[in-house]
Amino acid sequence: MKRNVTFAALLVFLLVSSGWMLAQETDISGTWVGETYVPDASEPDQLTLVFAKKDGKWTGTFSDAMGYASEAECEEIKIEDHSLTFHFDTGDGYEVLTIYVSLSIEGDSMTGAWESEAGDGAEIKLEKKK
Repeated sequence: MKRNVTFAALLVFLLVSSGWMLAQETDISGTWVGETYVPDASEPDQLTLVFAKKDGKWTGTFSDAMGYASEAECEEIKIEDHSLTFHFDTGDGYEVLTIYVSLSIEGDSMTGAWESEAGDGAEIKLEKKK
């Protein structure tokens, strides 16, 4: 009987602690650096994403070395099951283009892709800057 009570207590502890761990939101705060390809570019574009949580809500900026986006505000940031999605607007002064980003988070790495309204897109690889 004592063995059954001990087993039941252990089982309850494991279920509660694993549920708590699953409920923890993935922390993306900090600076992420990486690269992607841009159509008609001869070399990869270097990216910088900066995320912070303010008042319970994620905020972020997206910048690239080629100058397509300079601290563009990330909008509709969503994190679900180690997946991150958001979009941002970029433009050339005449036209605004929305870029949609979808990434998988694995520890200090993110991989995924971007896609524009026009249908262009490419893979993205990022590492958390330490």
